[in-house]
Amino acid sequence: MSSRSLRDLPKTVAFRLTVWYSGAFIVSMVFLFAFGYFLLSSSLASQDRQAIQVKLKELSAVNQTEGIAALEKEVSLEKELEKKTPFFIRLASPGNKTLHLVIPHQWPKFDIRALERDMPEENLSWRKLPCKANGSAPEIATIRLRNDYVLQAGKSPEDRERILRKFREIFAAVLFPLIL
Repeated sequence: MSSRSLRDLPKTVAFRLTVWYSGAFIVSMVFLFAFGYFLLSSSLASQDRQAIQVKLKELSAVNQTEGIAALEKEVSLEKELEKKTPFFIRLASPGNKTLHLVIPHQWPKFDIRALERDMPEENLSWRKLPCKANGSAPEIATIRLRNDYVLQAGKSPEDRERILRKFREIFAAVLFPLIL
């Protein structure tokens, strides 16, 4: 090809259409990624909330059928299995003082004492636990048991973030070669 035909290439209709369709394709891919990312993120967050609610119902059922002593024993058993459970569990007295606490190994950067400062108003309430360092704050669900005991459960967002990070990496690995 001569240098003149290379200079005239951007002026051709074929070149302009190619650039236009390529741009539209890339914008469509980014939009689809954003939509898929939003759906995946909200689905994972919903699954985490459901798992937390199931754990609270399970522990609450122990309290209702067998009493607070059996619940304390169950939470103590959870503490022994701490490395295998992804759940944060806190059982507090009517004055909101911690009686039993199960903290998964990946949770030391979170401010657990903030839970003792705030007494939950509602029967089922949700809150984010403040972080001491940068990172996502886990959600904690709180329910009140008989005799005003407080039961809290939460789950670290690390698994969810790991899945979303992998999703972003795969998208970047697919999009950049397409752009080139």
